Amino acid sequence: ESYPNTTKATTGDQLSIIHLVNLNFPPEYRFQNEYMIQLAILPGPNSPKNLDSFLRPIVEEFKDLSNHGLVIRRHGNVICKSKVNLVIATGDIPAAASLAHHSGHMSTNGCRLCRIVTKRVNSRTCYLDINASLREKTDFTSGSSDFEKGINIEPLFTSLPTFTHPTFFALEELHLIGQGIAKHVYAPTEEELEEENITSAIDWPFTFEIPKDKLIKIGNFIELSRPTVPTTFSSKWENPIEQSGGNRGVDWIDFFLYMVPTTFVPALLHNNVKKPLLFLCKACAVALKWRITREDLTMMKSAFNQWNTFLLNEILQKRIQPGVLKPVQHYLIHVPMMIEKQGVLKAYSGRSMERTIGRYKKLIKSKVNAGANAGNVLERFAIYGHVNSLNINLRETLNLLEPKKRTTNDFVSLDPSDDTAPELWSPLFQCPVSTLPCGVSDRQFTSALQRYYRREYSGPHEFVNTRSGVVNGAGRAWFDDIVYTSSFFKDHINERRRGNNYVMFAVSHLNHHNNLTSQLYIGSITFFFETTFDDVNDFLVLIDVAESHGVVDYDRLMPKVVLGRPGQHRYVVCRFNDIVCNVGLVRYTMAENHYKVISHHIFKELLYSKMGNASNL
Repeated sequence: ESYPNTTKATTGDQLSIIHLVNLNFPPEYRFQNEYMIQLAILPGPNSPKNLDSFLRPIVEEFKDLSNHGLVIRRHGNVICKSKVNLVIATGDIPAAASLAHHSGHMSTNGCRLCRIVTKRVNSRTCYLDINASLREKTDFTSGSSDFEKGINIEPLFTSLPTFTHPTFFALEELHLIGQGIAKHVYAPTEEELEEENITSAIDWPFTFEIPKDKLIKIGNFIELSRPTVPTTFSSKWENPIEQSGGNRGVDWIDFFLYMVPTTFVPALLHNNVKKPLLFLCKACAVALKWRITREDLTMMKSAFNQWNTFLLNEILQKRIQPGVLKPVQHYLIHVPMMIEKQGVLKAYSGRSMERTIGRYKKLIKSKVNAGANAGNVLERFAIYGHVNSLNINLRETLNLLEPKKRTTNDFVSLDPSDDTAPELWSPLFQCPVSTLPCGVSDRQFTSALQRYYRREYSGPHEFVNTRSGVVNGAGRAWFDDIVYTSSFFKDHINERRRGNNYVMFAVSHLNHHNNLTSQLYIGSITFFFETTFDDVNDFLVLIDVAESHGVVDYDRLMPKVVLGRPGQHRYVVCRFNDIVCNVGLVRYTMAENHYKVISHHIFKELLYSKMGNASNL
């Protein structure tokens, strides 16, 4: 990818980086700095018109590594033998076009994956055909009859044994969905309004119209939601109406997947756009998952086709201009095929490259010869990597999944012999029931704990009386590779900016038919604690549950809740494995305790009958 040299931005200098990710490493390690490689930084007044002179020695070396393999020796002893293959070459749309020797997204044959013929409408390149035939491997070789249709010369990569399909030049999710679709949805036809000399859509049925007063409220609601949204949502959660400039790709993705469905969609004046837009948001959310099923692929194909068909229909009705069908809209149609051929988009995301570019930007400070400065920085990182690889136990280093050593003061394990067992993490505390943290009274705690035992064992028991006992608790907990935090932890570190303590959890109870039923609830984790009942040790969670639960009227897959007023608490106790996921809460009305619920978990079943009633607990 090419990026501007910020020290000489006024002259338009560009630096292009060639970045390698080793897909053999597990996802939790492959994107760490020490496991990635930057092969070259290409300086120049502009992006290189042709990368072949830089790429040819790299491609030749990959061919050699693919045919003859790589042997790692240490002190004369063979440590590892392996063949190395380049399986994907990608970047944003212009970068991928350069790698593929494609004529570019503004050309007549504007797609590198299919044979679409674009049309020029009002001086814009429009992608009006959603049924164009797909390209084949032969489209990129000089012997193909279709070779001239958008492919300028044969790409270097066709000589690799791994080049078997056009999807070798993969779609990159951060730029396609983040900087592409999400940014486009924010203002899909703003320029078209200006071209038509229309200052207001009141007298014109503009598809995506939202009144200005509602936009102001939406921006304020999102700003007010920051304290109830966890940091697992990467966006800054600032007012998108006032602060849209300078957003990162991850900011745009959070805007698209979580802000649009909760606040923008219900404010749209025209109902016909709501369902296709919601469907698009859900399909993009699924496309960004690490695990995707056949059913997910079918849903994505349907959603992306429905979205493009909807836009085509709006164009025919003259409600929007054809220019809305930009390359990013077209490439969405190819996402399911890309996942089928190359695996999930997250596996070859450009996010690690963007972070690497950020590292280099901070260190390239030369105003005279930025290219030499960039080369020195690249060499320095390579030397660091080599030095760090010396005087170490390679076998131990390759055991990437071995847990880091910790002291017993940092955590308590439910089962020390089981690495997957739940753990309580620091800060740990021990206090009498009469002086529990977060203002929890002994009566509230005892009542919640006994109600838990009653639900769990469904029979008359001599419940534990903890009034004179001591509670061993913690501010954080680890279970199933997820770290959960609590209100106690927030108080401990004096954190008020984000809400990392909200969760969705599932609890079973006997319904009025005396049948055991499981329902979903939203609440704030107060703290974690250890308990023993019937000689069985267990870790439990004290949660301040919301007053009421439901779903929004326009999307039965989106929960909504009403939290208790300040000072009002309804505490419940549940197990670790009752927690479904972390959630964020988004304000949508002037009422301070009314929220819509967002999460990284994607629900496929209607939640109307799944959301519980706090009185059941």
